[in-house]
Amino acid sequence: MSGKLNKRSITREYLMKMLFQMESQGNFKDEARDSFLSEYAAGEITKELNEKLENKFAENPGDMPEKYTQQTIAESISDYIDSEYFNAAFDAYIMHNNDIDDLIDEFSRGWNVDRIAKVDLSVLRLCITEMLYLTEPKIPVSASISEAVRIAKIYGGEDSGKFVNGILGRIAREKNVQ
Repeated sequence: MSGKLNKRSITREYLMKMLFQMESQGNFKDEARDSFLSEYAAGEITKELNEKLENKFAENPGDMPEKYTQQTIAESISDYIDSEYFNAAFDAYIMHNNDIDDLIDEFSRGWNVDRIAKVDLSVLRLCITEMLYLTEPKIPVSASISEAVRIAKIYGGEDSGKFVNGILGRIAREKNVQ
């Protein structure tokens, strides 16, 4: 997943996945966030780090240091994701989720949140949170939209990038978001 992405981009992907999971389970509580970080995110990061370690020491496995454990990664999760941004975006979304869904309904032209693919919905929710409700760290609207389109293309359907870009572009223009 991470490849050459920066920490914020990696964190955005985890946020989108968490919002998707929370929507699927109908659970947007802090405990669900904490569980997501310690179980899913830490598990994914552990797997990725151990694969890199194995590849690095493929020719000399006896020289390989001890593998990472999920518990160790969970305890130091902020070394791998931008925890300040993650928590601020989550809190802002929780505080404004009804307003965000109303905006999606208003600007999606013929679609409502119940008909939008859950991945696209999660991407839209995250980006709208960044654009309108995240005060610190403040993220340029163009960066938020570009990242949303990138994530939608990876995790969504064939037309997800265009769909997400269209809605977010209309919101940015009509709400005069800078």
